Amino acid sequence: MSEQKRKFSWLCLTGFILPFMPLLVMALSEVCLKIARGKISSFVSFRLLPFSYIFFPLAGIIVSIVGLVTAKKKGKTGWGFAIAGIALPSIVVIVIVSAVLLFLIMRSTSPTIRRSPDLYGMGPVGCRGYSGDQEYSNDNFDVSQLRLPEGYDFSNITVSDTEFTAYADSRLQKITEKSSKSIKGTYQDYVFLIVRSDCLDKWLTENCDGSFEYGEGYASTYYMDEWEIAAYRAVHLDVYKDPSDKFIIITNCGDYKVVSEFFGITDNYIEPTEPTALETVSSEFLENNEQVVYLNNNITEDMTLPEIVDVYEKMCEEYPSNDQLHFITGGILDSHYDSSGEFVVDGDYYYILLQRWISLDEGLFAINVYIIYEANYTTSTTKSENVADYRLDVDFFDYVRDSKAYAYGSTADIVRVDVEMKEL
Repeated sequence: MSEQKRKFSWLCLTGFILPFMPLLVMALSEVCLKIARGKISSFVSFRLLPFSYIFFPLAGIIVSIVGLVTAKKKGKTGWGFAIAGIALPSIVVIVIVSAVLLFLIMRSTSPTIRRSPDLYGMGPVGCRGYSGDQEYSNDNFDVSQLRLPEGYDFSNITVSDTEFTAYADSRLQKITEKSSKSIKGTYQDYVFLIVRSDCLDKWLTENCDGSFEYGEGYASTYYMDEWEIAAYRAVHLDVYKDPSDKFIIITNCGDYKVVSEFFGITDNYIEPTEPTALETVSSEFLENNEQVVYLNNNITEDMTLPEIVDVYEKMCEEYPSNDQLHFITGGILDSHYDSSGEFVVDGDYYYILLQRWISLDEGLFAINVYIIYEANYTTSTTKSENVADYRLDVDFFDYVRDSKAYAYGSTADIVRVDVEMKEL
């Protein structure tokens, strides 16, 4: 068959084009976000787009292989497209896999990102993913006298191996790891690490980059906990000192009662006192402010958002000041406890808030107008904002009227409007 009469393989060309289809899907998601919004944009952006990154390159490789084989059998042209349709996605996959493997190898050999064998697993027993944000309980037990203060000198301390072992046996309910400088074990389902104070400097060099960190004058440290693939997180540990000065105890046990019992201390309970009630202004003072009265007299439930914004702007002109104006949008979940103590969700809402800060002799207050809407797909894709007038290069109310929230709220049904004054 002559070269002029050979047919072109459209299957080869299709295999070459398919890996580039995610670009089209990405463009489609942007169009849907700006035009269609709602369910369509949500589906394209969060369902179809991630799927397309996997499906189309894989489909392109398969179609290119089929196109190449059939083109050879039937004597068609277009082989170059099929070969490119196989090679390009394959090269991308090889590069990505190689990069991931290289990162994992570098991470495992890096001296700056390592798991200390002594500090690893310092959470409660069996709690593999223990949070780095320490939460404390029973804080009416005073453990401040047990914390290791900054600059404490252990140079004159000597600890024998016998003393070290005896102390660990007397404090820990189970020993899980032991070395010449430290012993780790459990107490009341928490992990405690005991370090000899006469070996502290050497231990710090080997395990904590040479030093502790100090917050509010007391020592703390961290260990790098492997969290998700190729990721670490720092887990906070408190550092205590035994009253004998011979032992340092490291733990993230946040229960001060347990910590006290570990050291055998029983006289550190502090009777909680009733908090002093804060002096607040009366509800009459808040309701009778002239700006609040103005808003209540001029805003009704049947008004539109543009009309409400106009009223708020006129209020600011009627009562001029240099205090801040804020434009805030976002979602809220209204809820309450009924008479039986059950938690009841009243609804999921979207709000637009016009807020003015005012300084009075009694304190700093906010004049708020909440415009409440039912939450939906459109509001979930609308950017939440918290913008103050002093950060804007344009007029505050011009910015409000040009916002996407204003465009949506001008046509959507308003559930209710709340006018209030609050102390900041």
